[in-house]
Amino acid sequence: MKPLYSGGTMTAALGMKIEVYEQELEGGKGIKGRPVPIGEAGELICTRPFPTAPVKFWGDVDGQKYFNAYYARFDGVWTHGDFISVHPQTGQIYMHGRADGVLNPSGVRFGSAEIYNVLDHRFGEEIQDSVCVGQRRPQDVDEAVMLFLLMRPGKTFTEDLVRRVKQAIAQDAGRRCVPKYVFETPEIPVSCTQQHIPCLVIWLLIDLGQTTINLKKVELPVKQIVSGRTIKPSDTLANKDCLDYYYQFAKVEELLPARGKL
Repeated sequence: MKPLYSGGTMTAALGMKIEVYEQELEGGKGIKGRPVPIGEAGELICTRPFPTAPVKFWGDVDGQKYFNAYYARFDGVWTHGDFISVHPQTGQIYMHGRADGVLNPSGVRFGSAEIYNVLDHRFGEEIQDSVCVGQRRPQDVDEAVMLFLLMRPGKTFTEDLVRRVKQAIAQDAGRRCVPKYVFETPEIPVSCTQQHIPCLVIWLLIDLGQTTINLKKVELPVKQIVSGRTIKPSDTLANKDCLDYYYQFAKVEELLPARGKL
């Protein structure tokens, strides 16, 4: 029965003791999280047990996977992994993206979801999907935002498209959110959350129109790769081979300007 304002969720669900913790604080055993002032963005936390919490992960005999996923970051609280803020007047909750996908160029913090919202709203007929990550290699003094675009069949990645994308992001999300680099990608990594179903079966179901299967794009391995790390892809990735494409961007300065630095 609460009022709903455009741009976020109405309120927390019943039984959810939600707080927002400082996202930059390094977690670990014995580390207590710190709440941020209302209105500031941070980690989505539940500080008390809630009725919809899962009991365990399938096949997680000793419960270690479950603990590492939700309780290892801060002692005694559920860390959900999302980056949120609470409106100081309305209490509305704003979802800014995944906590591990927070972008921080020149100290300006925002979620990748803010970029995706612009692309979905403005370029749905041209861009099929996208992945936006921060690049910070050991030699970098600041983070650079990289945006990879998967074009719809029959649509072409051009300099004009890059210009329009950057202009739209500047208008809708702010000039500080404009990516430094925009590239085309042939494929975006996605995860198979139904781990008991083989990934090949999932793709076949999608081809047959069964789109309710939950495939979620994965940012973290792309971020690690473009930041100069060599990773072992998780078995939960449906298309892990596509990660090979992103290794070239760890040396972005060596790429031809026409390929992306427009």
